[in-house]
Amino acid sequence: RHGTAQPRRRLRPSLTAYGHWEYEQEWRLVVELKDTIGTGEQDRHGHPVNLIRIPNAAVRLVYYTERSPVDIVDAVRDRLAEANNRYAAPEPAKLVLSPTGYHYVAEITEPA
Repeated sequence: RHGTAQPRRRLRPSLTAYGHWEYEQEWRLVVELKDTIGTGEQDRHGHPVNLIRIPNAAVRLVYYTERSPVDIVDAVRDRLAEANNRYAAPEPAKLVLSPTGYHYVAEITEPA
């Protein structure tokens, strides 16, 4: 009816993957903004940066590219190397552009 407020449906957290970038095997978690933690920071476009809580064991892989700031990569690497690390991820892996197509592949490094 016109003028009658309808109860707002609660958005359930969901994972989505966009087919066009399927090769990236990237999933995005969609949640309601009210379920996030505001940082008071803004991204380079002026949008607020919010965080969500996820289980530590859910972090199984960490990738970075040549565009990733070195200090951030080093900080993540150091955190994962800590004795009390509760994440399931090993050392971060670098992604490089594939020589055979327009996508990223894990950089293969020779053992030291």
